[in-house]
Amino acid sequence: MKLRKEEQRRIEEDESLLQKDVSSPGSLLEFYVKKSLRIFMAEIFKQEGLDISQVTNYTYVDENGTFGEKGDIYEVDILKRDGTTYLIDVRPYAYPKDVSRFNHTCYVVSKVLNLEKPVKMMIVNVTTRRSLERANYLGIRLIYGELVKI
Repeated sequence: MKLRKEEQRRIEEDESLLQKDVSSPGSLLEFYVKKSLRIFMAEIFKQEGLDISQVTNYTYVDENGTFGEKGDIYEVDILKRDGTTYLIDVRPYAYPKDVSRFNHTCYVVSKVLNLEKPVKMMIVNVTTRRSLERANYLGIRLIYGELVKI
């Protein structure tokens, strides 16, 4: 059976990560969480009609402390499609403080890159009702796999 280039690349990437990450049971668990999150994210992008291959990572270091503490790092994934800019955060879980932090990151990146009204999107495996309420209040689209009570 012949594998497509993308499938082959994923297999090689997984093997590489697995070789690095099996030093402890916790690392092995983290490997599988990351892998399942990538699969989940790819499925969400497919459902949303977005092309995951067009996502780029952007990092801004606030050297002067303009937006927070001096040296704060703001990192976000960016996707541009049909004149719309998506600011995306992908993580295994989201608590209200994670939602607030992402909102601040979106504010900073929007100022630095001069973006007007980007779509703020968080993709998470697990979240809470309070996180979902916070995201709705802040105008963040929170896509999740499971909603848990805490």
